[in-house]
Amino acid sequence: MAQDSLSLFVRDQTPIQMVPRGPILSDHMAEEEPGIRHLWRILVRRRWLIILTILALTGSAAGVISTLTPRYTAAALLMVGDQQPHMLDLQSVVTGVEAEITESEIQVIRSRRIARMVIEKLNLLHDPNFMPVGHQPLWLSEAARQVSQFWTRTELWLGLSSPSAKRPAGLESEIALSHAVDSLISHLAVTAKGRSRAVDVQFESASPQIAAAVTNAVAQTYIQDELDTKMLANVQANQWLTARVADLRSQVIGTDRLVQQRKSDAGITEGKQVDLINEQISSLSEQLILAEADEAQADSKVGEAQHASRIGTAISDVAASPVIQKLRGDQAELHQKIAEVSQRMGEKNPVLMQLRAQLSANTAALNGETSRIVSSLTNSASTAHSRSEALRRALATLKQEAGTTGAADVEINAQEREAQANHALYDRLLSRAKETSIESGLPQPHAHIISIADIPVLPTFPNKPLIMALSLIGATLVAVLLVIGLESIDQGFRDLNQVEAALGVSALGFIPTLRSDELPETHVLSRPFSAYSEAIRGIYTSLILSDVDHPPKIVLITSSLPGEGKSTTAIALARLVSRSGKKVVVIDSDLRNPRVHLEFGVPIKPGLADYLANRVSIEDVLLKDRESDAFVLPPGTYAPNPTDMFSSDNMQRLLRALSSTFDLIILDSAPLLAVSDTRNLCRLADKVLFVVRWQHTRKAAAAPAVRQVLAAGGNMAGILLTMTDMKRLPNLAGSAYYQRQLSSYYETPGA
Repeated sequence: MAQDSLSLFVRDQTPIQMVPRGPILSDHMAEEEPGIRHLWRILVRRRWLIILTILALTGSAAGVISTLTPRYTAAALLMVGDQQPHMLDLQSVVTGVEAEITESEIQVIRSRRIARMVIEKLNLLHDPNFMPVGHQPLWLSEAARQVSQFWTRTELWLGLSSPSAKRPAGLESEIALSHAVDSLISHLAVTAKGRSRAVDVQFESASPQIAAAVTNAVAQTYIQDELDTKMLANVQANQWLTARVADLRSQVIGTDRLVQQRKSDAGITEGKQVDLINEQISSLSEQLILAEADEAQADSKVGEAQHASRIGTAISDVAASPVIQKLRGDQAELHQKIAEVSQRMGEKNPVLMQLRAQLSANTAALNGETSRIVSSLTNSASTAHSRSEALRRALATLKQEAGTTGAADVEINAQEREAQANHALYDRLLSRAKETSIESGLPQPHAHIISIADIPVLPTFPNKPLIMALSLIGATLVAVLLVIGLESIDQGFRDLNQVEAALGVSALGFIPTLRSDELPETHVLSRPFSAYSEAIRGIYTSLILSDVDHPPKIVLITSSLPGEGKSTTAIALARLVSRSGKKVVVIDSDLRNPRVHLEFGVPIKPGLADYLANRVSIEDVLLKDRESDAFVLPPGTYAPNPTDMFSSDNMQRLLRALSSTFDLIILDSAPLLAVSDTRNLCRLADKVLFVVRWQHTRKAAAAPAVRQVLAAGGNMAGILLTMTDMKRLPNLAGSAYYQRQLSSYYETPGA
């Protein structure tokens, strides 16, 4: 492969856009941009942790399930509240259950009384399959019992409790029965089927036979208990009604006798009742009104006659009399004849005298008839007065008698009403007594079994598929949360974008890690076209392209902490570049913990410290690598003040002298956070390469080291991620790396 070609581990070949010199980083590191791809890379990277967590949790769940005792549930269906019609179609005295299912009916089925009867009926206290221990396996229940006994003995030994008094013999059986009742109720489920009157009865047990038997026994016992209760209520009601009917019979007889006695004492008979007297009073009142009208009319006629006699006129009754009318006619004829005779014959004429005698007789007869009519009117008025007075006296007598009889009749009526009420109540209770007497022998259940409980075949607990599915979901959730937790505390760098976002400096690329049996310093010589060698070659190409007109000669390689691969990178870069015909020298600037001389196989002194102290010349300290054409300048004799030595003029003269001879001068410095020596070297170098160990160096360590470089005036070339696991990189990095596709490209002959 050509020397100036870039490997896939170098970001690009364009000139690096450097950030301005000086501290520009904030105290808060930038966060990675979240996204689905980022989350997917995290899950893939932690896939073995997720798989192992899921396997461990689901395996534990499966182990727990295997220890659980299977539980079987039997179900029966009841129809409650469906009162059947009575044979006589009579209304029951005792109130039955309502048509709608109520909570009270469910509570009756779940009552302790029903549970106790079922236990006694099935003899569950002596059935080993009836477990009052819930869902716990037998070994867990036994362990709990042993712990409870041990704790009780410990309390007694410490004096925290006193020995309990010896229980009576019968109390032990009652306690056992009470515990059995509690267990049965706790495993009994009674629910209404929607809004219908159907009730679902379910019982859960470790034995399918016990589950079915208890479920059917609960339903049958409930129905039988209701029948017994209803029959007892009917019998009690019948007894009460019979006694009440006997009492009412005595009361009816007593009230009837009392009414008759009161009527006899008041003189009230069937023919002389208050109503009859009131009818007579009404009739006399009508007659009195008519009599008073006749009396007034008679008095009016008498007064008219008296008035007419005073003024000499005739009254209407006289004028209407036929006799009076005839006499008046005859009188008119006589007057006419007398007038004619007197005019024709004179006053002395006998005929005239005869006529006048007839006229006198006629007048006398007319007066007599008038007197008779007036006398008759006077008699009629007197008769009317007498009749009215008699009616008034009779009416007053009846009213007095009605008042006396009415006072006694009020009490009699009240007693009669009481007697009638007693009669009605007596008749009603007598009828009810007859009905309940018949119905007590025909009890009708208000509930019946729709379907009985069959023996269950499959257990309902544990529901292994459901539990395993929930366990798998829960384990997956726990694994994801564990991964997220680990990611939140993982502060290492895995991506070039992450480096730039966190440190604000351009990232150059990745340096692959090698097998444990390979040394990077010799790998570039033995395998110059490997992925690792291409990554080192790409670093040098990026340095050249960063300033084509004035390629950097002095390059400082540093890191924030020891063990990040800066010395290895410096040696590999020097040997690989020297193989291409360039003159390269490596200066071991780590005077406190030197390592370069060991890899090159040269003595540690004399070296850099000796030259800066003017003890030797440059020819004495400049040594050539036996494996390549590179040169090395060892650290030399230990110096107590390396910081002052790096800031001296001798150091500057050394670099100028070497620059005139070598194409590339590599300074391998000490870690920035360890000592302050490297800060003085930053301003002496043309470019600074900052080395960060992939997925190892924390952001909190790299950020302040980068700030120190920039603050010291260093010209940052970029950041390298060293010791990168290229197999894991595609799943971890933010950009695509085609390691599998390009793995066959390296080491290809002629490439």
